[in-house]
Amino acid sequence: QAKGYSPLLMGDFNADMTDKKFAEFVIANNLIDVVADTNPGDPPRTYARGTKRLDYILCDHRIRHAVIKSGSIALHNGIFSDHTMQWVDFDQDILFGDETADRVPPPSRQFTMMQARRKKDFQDKLEKLDEKHRIKDKVLELERDFA
Repeated sequence: QAKGYSPLLMGDFNADMTDKKFAEFVIANNLIDVVADTNPGDPPRTYARGTKRLDYILCDHRIRHAVIKSGSIALHNGIFSDHTMQWVDFDQDILFGDETADRVPPPSRQFTMMQARRKKDFQDKLEKLDEKHRIKDKVLELERDFA
């Protein structure tokens, strides 16, 4: 963040906000729990064999400003996993300015890995976005900066 980067962390952190080290990390880095911040009430558990939330989407205030909505998709709805899927929709104009990619309407995002055509279409679009925004190069640059 000191170098102007806006972090967006998504993953299975194997911890919840009651875990002291995890909570300290979130606070020390001024991160916001997107799903909790943009939805009323307590977010649901994200792990099938427990009662806690282990999966999070975390960002700083600059990225949070671009969040339109977020949520959690129920277990086994879309993919078979022991975790729920967390999602977030961003206002691309706020997030990227004039460098936006073609928007994909929400209904066409719904796919499972068993739908070969949709899977291939998704992979093709992801490759084009990766080429356009140099995602791999930027991740490697971040890795070098934080090493």
